[in-house]
Amino acid sequence: MKKITLLVLLCLPTFLFAQTPSYYNNVNLSLTGTSLKNELATKIISTHTRNLSYSQVWSSSKITDLDPSNNANVLLIYGYNDNDGDSKTDRSRSKNRNGGGSTDWNREHTYAKSLGTPNLGTSGPGSDAHHLRPADTRFNSTRNNHKFASGSGNAKITGGGWYPGDEWKGDVARMMMYMYVRYGNRCLPTNVGIGSSSSTPDAMISLFLQWNAQDPVSQFEINRNTYHGSSSNQYAQGNRNPFIDNPAFATQIWGGPQAENLFNGSGGGSGTDTQDPTRPTGVVASNISQTSLTLNWSASSDNFGVTGYRVYRGTSLLGSVSGTAANITGLSAGSTYSFRVRAFDAAGNLSSSSTTYYTRTLASSGGGGGGSSSNLFISEYVEGSSYNKAIEIANTTGGSVSLSGYKLKKQSNGSGSWSSGFSLSGNLSSGDVYVVANSNASSGVTSSSDVTTSNSALSFNGNDAVGLFKNGTLIDIVGNFNGGSSYFGKDMTLRRKSSVTSPSTTFNKTGEWDQFSSNTFNGLGSHSGTSGGGGNGGGSTTVLFDHSFESGWDGWQDGGSDCYRIRSSSKAYDGSYSIRIRDNSGTGSAMTSQSYNVSSYSNLEVKFNFYSYSMENNEDFWLRFYDGSTWRTVKRFVRGTDFNNNAFSQGTVNISSSAYNFPSNAKFRFQCDASSNADIIYMDNIKVTATSGSSKTENPIDSVVELLSFNADEDLIEDLIVYHKPYQRSINVKTELDIEDSSIDVHITLVTIQGKMVSQTRLTDVRTEFFDKDIDVSELSKGIYFLTIVTSNGEKQMKKVLIN
Repeated sequence: MKKITLLVLLCLPTFLFAQTPSYYNNVNLSLTGTSLKNELATKIISTHTRNLSYSQVWSSSKITDLDPSNNANVLLIYGYNDNDGDSKTDRSRSKNRNGGGSTDWNREHTYAKSLGTPNLGTSGPGSDAHHLRPADTRFNSTRNNHKFASGSGNAKITGGGWYPGDEWKGDVARMMMYMYVRYGNRCLPTNVGIGSSSSTPDAMISLFLQWNAQDPVSQFEINRNTYHGSSSNQYAQGNRNPFIDNPAFATQIWGGPQAENLFNGSGGGSGTDTQDPTRPTGVVASNISQTSLTLNWSASSDNFGVTGYRVYRGTSLLGSVSGTAANITGLSAGSTYSFRVRAFDAAGNLSSSSTTYYTRTLASSGGGGGGSSSNLFISEYVEGSSYNKAIEIANTTGGSVSLSGYKLKKQSNGSGSWSSGFSLSGNLSSGDVYVVANSNASSGVTSSSDVTTSNSALSFNGNDAVGLFKNGTLIDIVGNFNGGSSYFGKDMTLRRKSSVTSPSTTFNKTGEWDQFSSNTFNGLGSHSGTSGGGGNGGGSTTVLFDHSFESGWDGWQDGGSDCYRIRSSSKAYDGSYSIRIRDNSGTGSAMTSQSYNVSSYSNLEVKFNFYSYSMENNEDFWLRFYDGSTWRTVKRFVRGTDFNNNAFSQGTVNISSSAYNFPSNAKFRFQCDASSNADIIYMDNIKVTATSGSSKTENPIDSVVELLSFNADEDLIEDLIVYHKPYQRSINVKTELDIEDSSIDVHITLVTIQGKMVSQTRLTDVRTEFFDKDIDVSELSKGIYFLTIVTSNGEKQMKKVLIN
């Protein structure tokens, strides 16, 4: 619940615990997962010393639910406006106007009675004041027993369920968590909310974890909890809702987005813990099968102690574990996956991510991953300033390879014999890379390495050939053996082209290697060719960067006073940090990336998460792209059209080399264009993936999808008709659009049944409701295609099309 008066806000710090409250003295708060859940359950059950009757809840509510700005009233859950002329939506009402009349308030079971197993009734869980809240009788009736569902704005029926409103969603989430911990399987979250429990260890759902993190605890909630926590109060139960005391308990138990930590300590100790754990290292997979694997890593350290680890597959959080291993299931055979790990402590501090680890499951035949190489090869060569030297080795063989017998050797200044070399060890999974770095290199190099060494083989200087040997035989080389003292690789990074999947003892710089400027390290730790599949549609992909800002700016430039790296778990989609852009002060409202060489690519996908706060309708922010000479605005994101306030959203934008120049010094910039410093966008998890060869075949439509409330209404695009034009190789699309008095953008795509995008039409500033468009299909083969039409105001429809 976010709505707080200034008076209450000034009082708030007295309730932020500098150390753990005495109520939790006999609770082991260093536990995680269901172990902590069970500890808290024992506590709140044992202290629930007074079971209120259903009639006593009237009296309790008139004390605990008082409106902080008017103690003659109580606050009404789901309410939002006292001045719109409709009493149904009132947020506040006289505390004595309770009953069953149309303008009365009654007792809302936020955990609907009929959704319990069995029905909660009006005693026991049915009269637990921690989830009974005053509500307008008509609003209560409208909610009925609808399950809670994602949404945005004010309370309403949406998505087949009930959205409680932006102000109340955090309250609801914490009440549902309490009911589950207090009453167990009788009050399952999966029975009362629409959401997935696949990433939690029990029946908790992602919806409530998101709401808990997004909507901080209010003074109003604290007042209720404080009253009921003291059994000396006449209508108090004696127990507390732990998730109001500390929302971070939910993250500690079930994972999900980091909720605010109000204890600021570590497991009951005094003082303040703001130090992040160190990043996990040495991530590696074992026991790889067609559908599962075991992920292991080296432990992190922390000033108070590490509580657990979050495990991510790609950008998705799989869950949290307390140890340094995780069993990953539900994978697809013959597929490449990326994993990373982050450590957290009891205070909710998160480490930076481990180096991203790539691996491939066994093919369905059981014979391996389908790679095309018969041996390992050098995939990247880094010769930067000072000791910034590294060699990356890739495995595309389709199976795990023992590194025993492999060596890196150097020939100095293009003459003489090979050095004795550096011996490799361990195992390298198919689809993975192994990075060897000079031990004195900068952290930008060593942080992505698997091993560091002072061996002379990692002290090359641009005219020293480096060879990869297997059992004493040269199998791959960078540079020319006996090539003389002239430089081939001084002050540069060489990256093997994605089309190269096998070693060679002949160095072909032009044909096999892409060249990057000195001290380019962003590609270390992954290689676009290691998937063994060459990418969608004949292309291959490379992650240029993936930044979460947990350990700093990640190479981005601070534009000025209106741009700031901020620590706030409620404004960071993942972790504790995000970048704030606000106002409209030009580059002062902008964050700008470092330069990247994109000249060898054909498509760039920019994906990011963001949170909007107080942006007014039609205010916007931009993604801009520097094409080597000019900054160009690629995409405008508009409040009210592309996103709404007080919700996390995800943006995806594709930049094609057919529309933009792809230079060797490309940059990306996010810039706000609002009216004041109060209008803010918080940026997080910015990832850019570059595709070479064919453009990526996933749906390339520039899009922004509101993660919590977007629900494209397929009914709004009416009477979509697709038919062939007589005697022509084209199709005609007719439909009615919901435009009203505005204009919209329309995107139409044709995709094969294999998922390859073959046609795209983009129309801007469409103003006619009755839409009629011809699509040229003369270059397409006969067969079945899927036509999708998407509009910028959230409408979507799909048709199956037969082209003959």
